[in-house]
Amino acid sequence: MRLLVRHGINGKEELAIQVVGDAPAGWEIMKQLAWKLDLESPFQIIFYLNSTAAILSPVRVISSHMASKDLEICYLIQSLQVPTAEHYQSLVTALYEKDIVELCHLLGQGLDLTWSVPDGGHTSTLLALAIFRDNDIDAYAYQASRDLRFPRPGVSLTYLLLQALADPNILPPKQQPTTMLELTVELGSTHLVQLLLDAGATVNPEMSVVPPLMIAVLHRHRGNVQLLLDARADPWQAVPIVSLFDHP
Repeated sequence: MRLLVRHGINGKEELAIQVVGDAPAGWEIMKQLAWKLDLESPFQIIFYLNSTAAILSPVRVISSHMASKDLEICYLIQSLQVPTAEHYQSLVTALYEKDIVELCHLLGQGLDLTWSVPDGGHTSTLLALAIFRDNDIDAYAYQASRDLRFPRPGVSLTYLLLQALADPNILPPKQQPTTMLELTVELGSTHLVQLLLDAGATVNPEMSVVPPLMIAVLHRHRGNVQLLLDARADPWQAVPIVSLFDHP
């Protein structure tokens, strides 16, 4: 089967994908097209099937039974929008419930998470909540199936928020804020640390009383120590001894 991706208005073909073996999920095609069109976020793309005009979800698999030979997918580009208070509360609920499908649906409306203080709350709260929920042992409200699959190894709320342009260096509105990287290092998650580093998290944040590398050393998390050193964390950064005593 061959997938043809065309602009929904002018019909220009942007991608032609030969499907052999496992069918791709909508997200995989969104990522390819976003890279080709140099878009800020894959969530700016709206996909729909040319034959039925049905919207294609990022987690929906393009299966062979949709077409015998060729399948045309149309796309439109939407402008990013500032989340409303209603959006914000819905995002909090989806994150808390670990609902990947609903989170994709919400972000698929073109929400721009570069805004630190949208109506309803602070974006750092969303990212911190995603990190905590990804790190805990509760099951995701998501089950992979023949027609439903998230393509990235390991389901991750944090990954989706970062793809929606959430700033990995965003700071909570506190007098002594904890950076998102410090939080993930404190939790001991190499997966989440790598996600934040890939998204451009600063390994030597100026606001840190105890830098992420020192936190990883204190917890003897060798994997995170190596990740931070590979990302050029400063192993000679001075840390006041009183800060180490105050660190929980």
